[in-house]
Amino acid sequence: MLHLVMLAMMAGVVVDHNGCVAAKRRIEVFEAIWKEDLVVSPCPRDKVSAVLWERNRHVLMARQAIAKGTLLGRISSRPKPIAVEGDRLNMIVRFGPIAIERPVTVLTASRHGSPILVRSIDGKVFSANFEDLTDKRAVP
Repeated sequence: MLHLVMLAMMAGVVVDHNGCVAAKRRIEVFEAIWKEDLVVSPCPRDKVSAVLWERNRHVLMARQAIAKGTLLGRISSRPKPIAVEGDRLNMIVRFGPIAIERPVTVLTASRHGSPILVRSIDGKVFSANFEDLTDKRAVP
């Protein structure tokens, strides 16, 4: 079984929200909107059209610049990935007591517990389960 291990990145704090949200910080036009960028807020009276769903990247984006504190209504956004395209990580392949470690480059963004695509130095592409060992909850 292949496992990808991230050794030096920090996981972001996930903000849990079920109702309406507002912008926690200024969000620029066409910038991705992550859970970490939102705070629970009262619902706006008018329909909000400041956000759009970007199908190719599977992410919520700002249609226009959004000021800090702007009410956005009931929207759902994903947590920010902790491994993004181009990051350099170490892949560890385990066969019983033997572990082989090799550097790889991330091809698809991912979070702990999710699948990820990576490319090795020799150009081979691997799919693996992503394990962030900097996250104390991820250590068995």
